[in-house]
Amino acid sequence: MSDLAVYGLKDKVAIVTGGSAGIGKGIALEMAKAGASVVVAARNSERVETSVNEIKAMGNRALKVVADVTKREEVDSLIQQTLQEFNTIDILVNNVGGILGVKGGRPFLEASEDFWDGILDVNLKSTFLCSKAFVKLAIDQKKKGCIVNMSSLSDRAPYVSVAGYGVAKAGITNLTATMAVELGKYNIRVNAVAPARIETSLSTGLYRDMPEIRQAQLKSIPLGRFGTPEDVGRVVVFLASEAAGYISGATIVISGGLTHLF
Repeated sequence: MSDLAVYGLKDKVAIVTGGSAGIGKGIALEMAKAGASVVVAARNSERVETSVNEIKAMGNRALKVVADVTKREEVDSLIQQTLQEFNTIDILVNNVGGILGVKGGRPFLEASEDFWDGILDVNLKSTFLCSKAFVKLAIDQKKKGCIVNMSSLSDRAPYVSVAGYGVAKAGITNLTATMAVELGKYNIRVNAVAPARIETSLSTGLYRDMPEIRQAQLKSIPLGRFGTPEDVGRVVVFLASEAAGYISGATIVISGGLTHLF
């Protein structure tokens, strides 16, 4: 393998959950640019189709899977559909997650049990279910594997009115390290990325009526700009590549320097 080839994903098969929009779509597209065949899994059939078509337009192989990865049976189906198409899986990106949005937050004392459970399910439970299915397959196939989880800067900083989100992301950061320790003997690497403020159509919409909050956030970032889905995608590609072959258990912060102001 040439020096530059270790940074690519040629001949690799990657699953990206939540790969139909926002950060997830950015990851899926960057993985395709790096040479991977990409399985885009999400609940919105139309948006999954759009992402898959964009990847195919690059000349890469791609597979559409409509799935709710908070449900074990749908995770199992995702794995089986991927195997039917590609025979193997090398990389899992657990990107599914999120919150109800700035306007959908709940102060701690007002948060319902359903609100709490919903946030933990979509962020933390989905990561657990998908990782377990992927790891079982990798061990059965006796091949090395790579998992990249989606944490957040809120794993270490207070996230007011959405306590469950910070708790879930802190859980993902801890789970990442725990899996790395337990799975190293199987040659399975597990890492995470922790983005801060990333510009997506969803986040733009959330702040459209609150420009003062958006401007205050922008001023707090040392690099002077919000991140992009491509910024996150390129870090994920690196972590999934052979260039990161001795990195496991790490959580890479993608914040434009914001972390160091805490």
